[in-house]
Amino acid sequence: MTVMDIADLLGGTRVLGRSIDSDLELDGIVEEGLPSRSVEALMRHMEIGTAEMATLIPKRTLMASKQRTRLSSDQSDRVARLARVFRLAEETLGSSEKARVWIRRPNRTLGGRTPLELVRRSSGSLLVERALGRLAHGVYT
Repeated sequence: MTVMDIADLLGGTRVLGRSIDSDLELDGIVEEGLPSRSVEALMRHMEIGTAEMATLIPKRTLMASKQRTRLSSDQSDRVARLARVFRLAEETLGSSEKARVWIRRPNRTLGGRTPLELVRRSSGSLLVERALGRLAHGVYT
């Protein structure tokens, strides 16, 4: 997984307004605030609706994403975190479709919670990434 893969999930150059070639550049645009249209791009790729995305971003903000506004840095961090975890799930599981199913399904390793629920916080995201790492190495718990 590269930073360019994550940037593509967030709409790429067309939405972000510039090429993202390093983790530092991604961090910079997250700190500035991602364009709200990056949420739409991620939602389309993940095939999730407003209700599911509203677990990360307030519904009011999602509805305003049709306008060309920026997310707060905290909201941008959550969206970028979800993009990173989803790309990792695609790589680990071998397809976007499998990743879409996995991220919504309660997971025993995650205490019966869904990965989508946990990526709201960095600590939860770390748990999800570790679960994917165990899957990648054939360790099922």
